[in-house]
Amino acid sequence: MGRVNRLRMESNTQNTALLVMHMQSAILRNLPDATAHIDHVSRAISNARKNQIPLIYVVVGFRAGAPEISINNKGFVAAKGRMSGANMEDWIKIHPDVAPQASDIIVTK
Repeated sequence: MGRVNRLRMESNTQNTALLVMHMQSAILRNLPDATAHIDHVSRAISNARKNQIPLIYVVVGFRAGAPEISINNKGFVAAKGRMSGANMEDWIKIHPDVAPQASDIIVTK
C-alpha cells in the first residue's frame, strides 16, 4: 500500500467501525468451513480492538413464529417452518469465539 493510501486509512479511522454480521451459532453450524470463517473473523475483531475501532454486531432475529418472513423470501421461507418453534433468544446467540464485549453495539435485524 502506498504512502497516500496509508495516510488516508489512518486519518479515516474516526469514521470506521467493524461490522460483525451473522456470527450466530445457529447460522455457523450450517457452514462446512465454519471453523476457518470464525478464525478469520476472530482475527479481524482482535485487530479492530487493538486499533480501538468500534465493533457493531448484526444478528438476524425474528419474533415467535417468524411472521416477518415473507413467502417471497427464498433465503428464509424454507427455514420458516423449522423456526416456528425455535427459541429466538437461543437462535440469535453469537458464537462464543467471536462474542461481543459490553461496550460493543448489537443490532438485531
